Amino acid sequence: MNLTRMRSFQNGWVPSITDSFMKYRRNFSLSDQDILTNFFSEENSKYLYELGCEWNYRATVCQSDWNKCAAAASRGVALLHGCDGTFRVNKEPTIKAVFQAWERYQMGSPIKELLSLLEEALSMPFAKGCIGLSNIKDIFLKGLKRHLASQHTATAGEGS
Repeated sequence: MNLTRMRSFQNGWVPSITDSFMKYRRNFSLSDQDILTNFFSEENSKYLYELGCEWNYRATVCQSDWNKCAAAASRGVALLHGCDGTFRVNKEPTIKAVFQAWERYQMGSPIKELLSLLEEALSMPFAKGCIGLSNIKDIFLKGLKRHLASQHTATAGEGS
């Protein structure tokens, strides 16, 4: 959401979102998600920037041994969504393992340490879910590896 543009709503943010809530309230099952979806799907879509599926990668994207997000396969996962308790329960062990690696990572430490933690977590044998994808480890690691490579390239360029 573009907060600068949202602050410029003619009636203000709260009255605008409240009006949308009152208009559609009988159709809501996910509360805040539905309010925002309805509000931004109307004439207010200009306040959003649509991100690709790699920015909302979740268990439903990689079930049944099939990755439903081609962008994540080519660029890597940018944001892992822990909806429905995926980070805490064991219904998707691969995603839970990625979350646990992030929990072990100390913010401020070299990013290479995160990569090591993720590689270790994803080397474990998993019985179900995303791990059925032959390239799931690459999907979860590709973006971070690309980031590290670009940092290395930038640092090497500074020394010349």
